[in-house]
Amino acid sequence: MERILIVEDDEQAGSVLSDILTGQGFRVDTADRAFRALDLLDLNSYDIVFSDIEMPGMDGIELVRRLVKTHPKVVPVLLTGFTTEARIIEAMRAGAFDFLSKPYTQTELNALLERACGRRRVLVEHDGYRRQLERMVVEREDAITGTNETLMELQALGPSSYEVRDMSGALEEFADFALSHLGADTFGIFALEAGGPEQLVYSDRFGRRVDRNALTADAPLARTVLAQSTSLAPLPETLFLEKGNQQAGCWPLGLGVFTGYLYMGYDNPVGEIIEAQRYVFRLFRNRIDAYLKEHYLVRRHEAQLRRMFVTSIQAHARSIEAKDIYTAGHCDRVEGYAELLARQAGGFSEDWIFNLRVGAILHDIGKIGVPSALLCKPGALTPEEQRQVQAHPAIGSRIVRTLEGFNLTSSIRHHHERFDGKGYPDRLKGEAIPMEARLILAADTFDAMTSNRPYRRALATDRAIEELEEFSGNQFDPEVVKLIVDAAPLLEESRQASTLKTNCLQDLARAG
Repeated sequence: MERILIVEDDEQAGSVLSDILTGQGFRVDTADRAFRALDLLDLNSYDIVFSDIEMPGMDGIELVRRLVKTHPKVVPVLLTGFTTEARIIEAMRAGAFDFLSKPYTQTELNALLERACGRRRVLVEHDGYRRQLERMVVEREDAITGTNETLMELQALGPSSYEVRDMSGALEEFADFALSHLGADTFGIFALEAGGPEQLVYSDRFGRRVDRNALTADAPLARTVLAQSTSLAPLPETLFLEKGNQQAGCWPLGLGVFTGYLYMGYDNPVGEIIEAQRYVFRLFRNRIDAYLKEHYLVRRHEAQLRRMFVTSIQAHARSIEAKDIYTAGHCDRVEGYAELLARQAGGFSEDWIFNLRVGAILHDIGKIGVPSALLCKPGALTPEEQRQVQAHPAIGSRIVRTLEGFNLTSSIRHHHERFDGKGYPDRLKGEAIPMEARLILAADTFDAMTSNRPYRRALATDRAIEELEEFSGNQFDPEVVKLIVDAAPLLEESRQASTLKTNCLQDLARAG
C-alpha cells in the first residue's frame, strides 16, 4: 500500500486526515512544518505528500518546488481552504499534481487518491523504464554496433505525454522509428472500443493501404484482442496473422488503463526480424505502452474535472429555477436542445460544443438579480417590470466573466438578441450575433413553447416548430430554424425523455 506524508500545521486537521487514510490501509506519517517534512523525505520513501498551502515559515508551494527537484517520483497534493486564483496558478506552476479543498467529502478524497495513486504508478513505471534503458545501453554497447544511438533515439520518443488533445506528432515519431529501426513495412497503433479499432496512427513504407483490411472490427486480430481483453484469459505475448507471402504481428497495449494493440506488418517472416532485435523491440513496445497509459490517465482526469464542473454549474442553474416550479429542468433541456442543434449542423469542435453546453446551462443565471414575483407573474408585465426582467442577460454576463478558461460572456449576454436587430440588450443584428447565442435563443424558445407555464399550456413539438418558422429571419436565424426543422424527430424524442424527469422535479418542488 502507498506511503503518505501529511504536512499540516493544524494538528486536528492533520490528525483527522491521518486517521482516514490509515483506516483505508495507507501507511501515514505527519509533520507540522515544511522543513520537518523535508527531513522525513530524506529518511523515508513516500509515494504521495499532502501539504497545506498556508503554513508558517516555508509554505506548501515552496515545499512542492523542492519536491519536484529532489523527489520527482513523489506526487504532491495541496490542501486548500480559502485561497486566491493567483495562488492556485502559482501552485500549479510549481508542480502541484492536484488540490483537495477543505472541507472535503469522503467521495472527493477517494477520487483524488485514485488519481494520485495512478499518477504515482505511472511515474514509477517511467522511472523503471528509464533505469532499464540505461542498463540496456551499458550491457549492449559493446555487443551491437549502433545500438546506443538507436536506444537514445528511442528514449526521446513521446517526450510530452501531457499533450492530451493532440498526440499525433509523437505517434508519428513512433511509426517512423518502427519503419527505420525495426524493419517494419507497415505500422499501426489502435485503441479498441466496443465497435472496433480506433486508428491512432498508421504508416506504410510504400504508401500501401492493403493492410488496413486486416484491421476492421471483425478481423481476426481485433476480435481476438477485444475478446480476450474482456475475459480472465491472459493475452498471448504476440498474435500473428498470415497474409499470403506476408506476415503481421499484433502486440497488446495498455491493459488495465485502456485496451489497444500495436500492429506491424512485414513482407518477410515477422518472427525472424523481431527475434534479431528483441531487446530494442521490447523497449520500443514498453515505451509506447507507457506513453499511451499516461495519455489516457490524463484524459480520464480531465473528464472527471469536467464532470465535476458541469455538476457544479448545474446546481447554480437549478438555484435560479427553484424560484419557479414551472421552469424545473429548463436549463438542462436547453443544454440538450442546443447541443443537439450544434451536432446537427456539424463542423464545431468538441471544445466549442462543451462551451455552448455550459453557456446553455447558465444562460438564465442573471435572473438571480430579478425579483421572484416578476418571474412568476401570470399576467402581463409593466414597462418597468419588463426592463427589470430584460436586465438578466447583462447581469448574467457579468457573473460568468469570472469563470476562468471559458468564454461565456457573449453567449449569455446576447441570448435574447433578435436576428432583425430588435432584441436586447445591445440590439445586435444578423451575423453580428454570436452563433452560440443564436442556438441558445432557439433552444430556449423551443423549450418555453413546449413547456407548461402559468399563463398557457405547452404546445406540441410540430406546432412549436411552425411558430419558429413563422418568425424565421425576424426573431431567429433562418439557418438555425432550418436545423430545428431537420432535427424535429430528435427534438421530440429528447422532449419526451425529459418529461418524466421534469414532472418529478415539479412534484418535489411542490412538496417542499
